[in-house]
Amino acid sequence: MNPHDESVGERLGALFREVHHRVEASESARISQAEMAARLGVSQRAYVDYIRGKGPAGARVALDLLAMLDDAEAIAILRRWREGKQINERHADGTTDR
Repeated sequence: MNPHDESVGERLGALFREVHHRVEASESARISQAEMAARLGVSQRAYVDYIRGKGPAGARVALDLLAMLDDAEAIAILRRWREGKQINERHADGTTDR
């Protein structure tokens, strides 16, 4: 692994940790790694790897793609992602939009 890869991994880990803390702050509650992993649909081991900067290359690529956009465009993409996820979760629970 070259030094550039390590700095990317460290930056990704820091980003995952920051988001975890921001979610905790927005919910005014402590969220364990196990709970966050369950919310994300990954194993606790995988989540710990992510916050230690050993996450998948796909995370870096997704962030690199979003970084190519201006802020408003990136936010619009993230909102569409969130809305699609919420729709899928409602359908998985047996509810519909009708």
